[in-house]
Amino acid sequence: GESYLLPSDASLSALKHTAIAMRDVHELMEQSQARAKVLILDACHSGASLGKAASTMTSAFMQRVFNNAEGVAVLASCKQGQLSWEWREERRSVFTYYLLQAIEGKADFDNKGFVTISDVHRYVTDRIKIWTATRGIAQTPTLQYTVAGEIVLNYCGQ
Repeated sequence: GESYLLPSDASLSALKHTAIAMRDVHELMEQSQARAKVLILDACHSGASLGKAASTMTSAFMQRVFNNAEGVAVLASCKQGQLSWEWREERRSVFTYYLLQAIEGKADFDNKGFVTISDVHRYVTDRIKIWTATRGIAQTPTLQYTVAGEIVLNYCGQ
């Protein structure tokens, strides 16, 4: 009746001692004093906008974006019941491959100078849909997002 994150060395006969209970992860997130919390899960079965801005971001604008963000975002690599596919040629999962590209700035579709969790989700989801469609498999990233404002993951600069 509980959900667990299973590290590669987890034992199904001893989950309590070898796995990480999602209840514990949730509790840690709730106890955190951080205003904005982001949890990114790249694991099988894990699935449990600011608009266009001026081309030059002032430091005051950036500070307002940061100060207004609060809440919790959970970005998971796939829906519950799906697999999180490995990309052997890239030596990582498909999700992590596109996640890194997104955070590095490719998800800044509007050339805002920063990347938000929403931008990352859109970029990763679009790329994974294309990757899986060419292979006849399924993987759908999910985003659970309960926030005020927008959580910025990276300032890409201009």
